[in-house]
Amino acid sequence: MKLVAALVILTLSTPAVWAGSKGDVQAGKAAFTTSCKTCHGLTGEGNPAIAKALKVNIPVLASKEVQGKSDEDLKKAIATGTGKMKPVQGLSSRQVQDVISYVRSLAK
Repeated sequence: MKLVAALVILTLSTPAVWAGSKGDVQAGKAAFTTSCKTCHGLTGEGNPAIAKALKVNIPVLASKEVQGKSDEDLKKAIATGTGKMKPVQGLSSRQVQDVISYVRSLAK
């Protein structure tokens, strides 16, 4: 019984479970920092200089607009791009899921 309780506590204390997603939030933050931060900013607020240069509106990742998208929609945007956003290169499937988990964590 103590083993079960310890496993439950350990499981509930992981960032991925806190975010209610399938990926690891901390690993997602690291991948996001490497691959997404330039345009989206570390906290997902967007980079105004990039937005101005590309003449686009970079949505705030914590917004209802972005958070209302399904994980599959976010995965597709990362993998194939959307609008002027080019596909993100060099991320494994696991890293993409981790980035989605990090993006989801920004809503809190």
